[in-house]
Amino acid sequence: MSRGVYKWCPVQRRVVEAHLALELPATVSHQLIMDEMPPTKHPATGEVYTSKAKFRAATKAAGCEEVGTAYENGYSPDKRREESFRRRLENVKREIRERLNG
Repeated sequence: MSRGVYKWCPVQRRVVEAHLALELPATVSHQLIMDEMPPTKHPATGEVYTSKAKFRAATKAAGCEEVGTAYENGYSPDKRREESFRRRLENVKREIRERLNG
């Protein structure tokens, strides 16, 4: 390669001179939020939905509220994991002390 400007080409999957780099075409799905979702059983009605809008409508019709703010309200899976590990470790230590002390 000679001295110049180079760029990663995702089509050729290698570094090429910038003017030779090809871009992947943007698809419509990258620009839209789709209503479709994997088949999901509704916890209140028991029906299976593949549409987010219909799922939300069924939630509302059942008198339920969709809640999705777990992370905003302090949910931390790492913190829960640490607490769980700490509890299990203390239980093991306690059991060892009980076995050694009779």
